[in-house]
Amino acid sequence: MNRLLQALDPVRLNSDWEQARSILQSTDNYYSEPVSNAATGETSSSVKNQELTPSSLPSLVASLLKETEIVLHLANDMEIMFSSPEVTGIDVHVPQNTENLPAEYLLFERYLEIFTLVLNGKHNEALLVPIEFPKECCLKYTRVVILKVFLIRAIAYEIVGQVKDALETYSQGGKYAADVITYSKEATIWAEYLYYRFCLLSTDTIGNEFCKLGIDVAITDAAFDGYKIITSHFSEYNISARHSNIPVLELLYYSKQAKWYHRTSSVDEKIDELNKTIQARLVASPDDLFLEQYIDMQQQLNTLPADILLPEIIDISKKTFQSTVIARCLTLTLLNLGKKEEALESYALYWKYNLKKPDRPKDIVHVHERLSELESQIGRDLETKMTFSLRNYTKQDKANSYSVIARAFEETNKEKAGEFYSKSISAYSPNIIPDISLRYGILQARNRHSGPFSSLDTVRSALQKWENDVRLWHLLALVLSSLGEDKKAMIAIEKALELLDEIFQNLGIGTKIKFRGLSQAAAITDKNWRERYIEVKWTQLALIEKQDLDQALVQIPEVFNLYYKLYGEDLRDQETANGLSLTKKKRQSIVTRTLSKTFSVTVEASRTLSGKKKHKQPGSISGISSKENIEELRILNTIWLRTASLYRRAELYIEAEKAIIQAEALVGPTNQSHIELGYLILRSRPCLAINEFEKVLEADRTNLAAVIGFATLANDTADETIIANNIASGSKLFGNEFDRQGLLQRSLALLQTALTKTESSEAWLLLGQLREVGGDIDGAIKAYENCESIESRRSVRDYAVAFI
Repeated sequence: MNRLLQALDPVRLNSDWEQARSILQSTDNYYSEPVSNAATGETSSSVKNQELTPSSLPSLVASLLKETEIVLHLANDMEIMFSSPEVTGIDVHVPQNTENLPAEYLLFERYLEIFTLVLNGKHNEALLVPIEFPKECCLKYTRVVILKVFLIRAIAYEIVGQVKDALETYSQGGKYAADVITYSKEATIWAEYLYYRFCLLSTDTIGNEFCKLGIDVAITDAAFDGYKIITSHFSEYNISARHSNIPVLELLYYSKQAKWYHRTSSVDEKIDELNKTIQARLVASPDDLFLEQYIDMQQQLNTLPADILLPEIIDISKKTFQSTVIARCLTLTLLNLGKKEEALESYALYWKYNLKKPDRPKDIVHVHERLSELESQIGRDLETKMTFSLRNYTKQDKANSYSVIARAFEETNKEKAGEFYSKSISAYSPNIIPDISLRYGILQARNRHSGPFSSLDTVRSALQKWENDVRLWHLLALVLSSLGEDKKAMIAIEKALELLDEIFQNLGIGTKIKFRGLSQAAAITDKNWRERYIEVKWTQLALIEKQDLDQALVQIPEVFNLYYKLYGEDLRDQETANGLSLTKKKRQSIVTRTLSKTFSVTVEASRTLSGKKKHKQPGSISGISSKENIEELRILNTIWLRTASLYRRAELYIEAEKAIIQAEALVGPTNQSHIELGYLILRSRPCLAINEFEKVLEADRTNLAAVIGFATLANDTADETIIANNIASGSKLFGNEFDRQGLLQRSLALLQTALTKTESSEAWLLLGQLREVGGDIDGAIKAYENCESIESRRSVRDYAVAFI
């Protein structure tokens, strides 16, 4: 072993880089000995005749100086090294003349190459650098370098989105940590940083991601065990944990474990114990980092109601100085409380702090995602703002960022939205995020240029990765239906129903059960899966209706049976479930019998025929009590109203009316019940119908269904047959020509406003007809063309239902 490296070993171990530079600048005393093989201790024949002279070993000295330069430039701060956008100007180190260097020297060269590549944001290149670890290490610093290599490679894996590889690399690096912490204070700090990131990543990933990636939750236990060993040595060097407080991280971990996996008494006891530890620390002498992490954990877990969390955040904000984390938590809490203006003010402060100390990329994206729901410009601004630390965004962070930007452009610039969805999918390639593929697929299906064919490609590509995602199968069915592939659409929707039934069948069997690659825990904690099940069933019904309206009527009880299976008792009517073939003559008698037998329908006087508002009080339906969750009542209300719509299309007006009564008995009149009632009496009682639409339009002038109903009435005023029938029945929609023209003009204005928000072939058709009545032939032709374009890519239901 040459004397130069021996002299540098303790200096480098203690990160005394000024002393290292001094030694390297006066290397004459170290050039006289041959290089020995670090692995064997022998002097190899290939280097025996090669002396350490300034001309023969410039590469080694240059490399040592390079490491000194890097660490001095970065002030040996790992947070700056790996997350700050201000780190620039570090030239990528490329090893020179490494052919005859022993393994220990070559490892050091490779380490510098990887280090500088990661610092320059070239993470994929860093992962391609070949690494061969020496079997024996003559220098203590070599083992520290090995630890650093594992840490740097793990960070690179994190950033490119290879979570499983990152966790495994952290775990491998941890094996060296136990040795290096006995070497020096600086080596211990590197070990602490490795375990900090290991704990953080494994805790963040716990739950659904673990299930998808096939990762054992025990890896998180190993991370925390190792971290505790590292921190137990801190007293030897008089240092404290710089990056994390273990109790806070542990509380986050155990709380997530309780949420995603089987909740045991030991886990609950651990949570209680950690809560007491944290509360005691809060009362004692909390530092800024501890307060930040405590509030961050509360925000993540939603353990406190927003109105209780808010004053706590405000109080802590007075104790910390320009905390990015606290500003972020304040912004999100204000959003949860619906305080839009205050949230925007807090966001401005949050971004100001970000410029000094950037938040984690995924949290930056999350804040913009939440705020863009209120202020789309904030989502569009992210395109500019994310570039300030873009090189350190993981693939998933980039993909989510582009997705937020795309959603912000959806209403104002669909082409731009499509461009960013495409970027989002590419950013995460070869992995695909289902949510982003769904949004992009829906956007493409509605696009008049790309249309359903492009959407089909997107959905099929996503299904190659996520073959058991119910929403993707749902969207596939809708897209196939729009292309006229109804048989294939039915196969796709049946696949979605099969997956949902598996989720239902596995409930309560045991938390370790997995099915079709999805964990039971993931299914249970997805609060939308029951509603999704019902929506998929409705799509199946719509596909059946497209082919045979009679058969669709027979299937209505199946939807109610499904609801009671998911939320209550199974009231399946076996006779109708077996599929009776209804002829038009048989419809009324069998449907009425099915209603009274299966759903306990109470026949009441119709408020639609008498004009009086009569409905049962909420909670009067059999099987549903007034104490039931309001969300469940809302879903049942929707089922009844959709049933009414189907009966109306089948011209079963009495049955449709009964269904509306049942819907209103659950939650009272709603916008949707007003609309459905308006459509039901559109031709028979136009004056009452227009009143129903007006009630909705008073609250929302762009409600498409209400606008279409209102405009249909206006268009009917030009139909002499309908006018004659109305006069004969005693209905009079307008008193004179002035009223009639006012109705037409208002309908035109409502349609034009609604069509700026959404697309609808019915709305464009009505707009064309009203323009034609008004003599605007060119405008009518354009409207008809738009109608035809939308109708050509229309599915049996709105594509958006696939995203539920």
